[in-house]
Amino acid sequence: MNFFSDLKDIFAQPEQKADLLNENPNFVTHPNRIIHMLDALIDDATQIIVGMPDENEFPSKILMLNKEGIIIDQFKSLKGHKNIEIGTKIEIRAKQNAVNLKFKSAVIKKKENKFSGYFIQFPGRVYYPQKRASFRVPLEHLRNITFRATLESSENSLTGHVLDLSTDGLAISVRTEAYLKKGSILAPFSLSLGGGESIICEALVTSINAPTRSSYLRVGCQFKNLDPTAKKTINNFTIKTERNRKRKINKRTET
Repeated sequence: MNFFSDLKDIFAQPEQKADLLNENPNFVTHPNRIIHMLDALIDDATQIIVGMPDENEFPSKILMLNKEGIIIDQFKSLKGHKNIEIGTKIEIRAKQNAVNLKFKSAVIKKKENKFSGYFIQFPGRVYYPQKRASFRVPLEHLRNITFRATLESSENSLTGHVLDLSTDGLAISVRTEAYLKKGSILAPFSLSLGGGESIICEALVTSINAPTRSSYLRVGCQFKNLDPTAKKTINNFTIKTERNRKRKINKRTET
C-alpha cells in the first residue's frame, strides 16, 4: 500500500538526534514509527478492537491511512454503527509482535463511498510496552542485515534475517528444525550489518512466535556479553538507519 503522498504534513516536524532511540519504552511517539506500526496492522489484516465510551467493544480493521487520519472498517454490528458519531471518543486495541498496543482517538467522520467505514484521528502516541530500555529500529526492508548462530551445547546452526535491532537485543526471522525454546543460548552469534561491519557475541532467546501464513519463526533475543565497542557500532548503525528511512519517506512525500 502506498500512502506516502498523503502524509507530507505528518513528517514536517523534525526529530532530534537525542530522541531517536531513547523515547519512553512504553509509548511510541514519533509519527513515522507510528505509521510503520499501523501499516503493519494493515498488511497483516490484523483485527482491532474499538472501545466505545459506553464500554461496548466492536471488532474492526484498519483499512488505510491518509492525510486526514486513519480509516477503519465499518462495524458489522448495527448497534455499534448507529452509536458511533462524529466526535465519538474511542480506544483502539490490537496485538502486534505478541505485544498489546492501544491508543486513544476520536471519530472525524463517517465514510460511505469507496471504503465504508470511519475516519479517526491519527494518534499522538501509541501505548506499546516493549519491556526494554531502547527502541527497536525496524529492519524488515533491509534484507542484507543477516545473522549466523549456533545453538549452545549442540551442533545446530541457524541463519536468517534481522527484523529489528537495538543495543539491547533484536528480533530475527529463522526457519529451523532445531529445538529452540525461551531461554536457549545462541553462541556464538554473528551479526552482519552490511558494508563489511559485523559483531560477534552471545544472545539469549526471550520469545518465539510463529506468524500466521509463514513457515518462519520470529525469535526475540537479548544480547549477552556485548562489549562497549559493539554497542557503539549498533547504536551508530540504528541511528543512521532510522535517519535514512525517514529521509526516503520524506522524498516520497515530495513526488
